[in-house]
Amino acid sequence: MRATILTRTTQPAHLIAVCILAFVLMTVGRDLIDPTTTVATAEAAASATAASTRTATGGVMAALVFLGAFATHFGSQIWMTFVSGLSLYFSLPRHVFGQCQQILFPRYFALNAMLSLTMLVVYAKYFLSGWTTSAGIQMGSLALAAGIEVVVRLYLVPPMLQLMHEKYRIEDAIGSGQEVGSLVQGDLVDCPHYQRIHKGFRRIHMTIAIGNMTVMLTTCLQLYFLASKIRLS
Repeated sequence: MRATILTRTTQPAHLIAVCILAFVLMTVGRDLIDPTTTVATAEAAASATAASTRTATGGVMAALVFLGAFATHFGSQIWMTFVSGLSLYFSLPRHVFGQCQQILFPRYFALNAMLSLTMLVVYAKYFLSGWTTSAGIQMGSLALAAGIEVVVRLYLVPPMLQLMHEKYRIEDAIGSGQEVGSLVQGDLVDCPHYQRIHKGFRRIHMTIAIGNMTVMLTTCLQLYFLASKIRLS
């Protein structure tokens, strides 16, 4: 019974989602309620030389973590969306491409969710100095990105892969799936069972794609905010 709950239901996903939400709230809850507390504490500590050094070091480390997470997140989005996915789709047989994606998809969204959560926590903990319009937009975009990626990884990727496996099993039976860069359904066009699976797969895949592009928009927004803070001269 316990094995069934853990492996064949959505209960583990619910548990992970609740744990992630609890972790974020416990980590930055006070900073969200009173964002000036951290700044005031830092300013008070700056009066002592040793404390000032520690504060400066912590600020640099926080900036390094934030920028590193952002760069990795943005780079993985560009690579997975515009380079890897398109290159593999137009170079490999469709079923081979799907086998590659079933390995990459969960890791891609898991990695990006962790990076988005890292940026959210670091920004709220170290850089949120008050609820201005700019800060609200940044916090909102970071929270939106993290939320979408967690939901996609926990609730959309698993059923999509299940539908893909069932879809490929049916296609293998008639010898389909070896075409490159296209979909040839053949006699399966008239199979209601296959068409239901195919439409379900396409529906979830499209939802994931929309979520991915939405997150990419939030990443571009973060890029704009970072660019506005950096002086190259």
